[in-house]
Amino acid sequence: MFIIRNTGTEMDDEEDEPCDMLTLQDDHECPLCQYNQSDASVIDRMNQMEQNMTGTTSSEEIYRTLASLYDIQVRQPLLNQGLAAPEITVCQIRSHYTLHKLNLRDIVSKEILAVNNMQIHNNIALHEYGTSPFEVFKLVLERSDFEEINHSNGSFTLVHFVLQHIDVGDNKLKAVAMINDSRIDLSIKDFTGRTALDIALEKRLHEIVRLIRKNMFLCI
Repeated sequence: MFIIRNTGTEMDDEEDEPCDMLTLQDDHECPLCQYNQSDASVIDRMNQMEQNMTGTTSSEEIYRTLASLYDIQVRQPLLNQGLAAPEITVCQIRSHYTLHKLNLRDIVSKEILAVNNMQIHNNIALHEYGTSPFEVFKLVLERSDFEEINHSNGSFTLVHFVLQHIDVGDNKLKAVAMINDSRIDLSIKDFTGRTALDIALEKRLHEIVRLIRKNMFLCI
């Protein structure tokens, strides 16, 4: 079964917004979540630094930097004034940014790293990456050692599926990427006997129709 999710991966055009994953129990136990509610200026600086460093610095280095930032700029000045200031450890910061406030850019960066380092096995089908962010999906598609690129689940291939659901998430980008890949067999039919071109014609996807015809002509 193919599962659709809207990944919203136009990362170059829009700034990513972290996803709050806060629960009531976490609220009482996580000092960063407590600061976020009582003094937003403290956590805002840390959030901004975490956003800016993501993608260029390892996660652990980011967490260590944030711990140092908090200790130097927040905790020590409060202690010098005789005020109470809780210690925030690297472990607590790691838990906060991996469990309570997820950075979408960090998630995609880690998926890309995993794809670059993974060993391809012949039994892994392309549709297993069908719900991945486009940046990750494109990396898998471009790997020359990926052999199950035309895999069918018995009813349709991934190209059939994304064309059928072209308006969902980044399916249009994935459809174009697959159609432009010379290894994709556009003549394969789904369980109703339709090719990718047939589906595109039915849905009046004029740009996709032209692209499919162009690539089919090049394959002749």
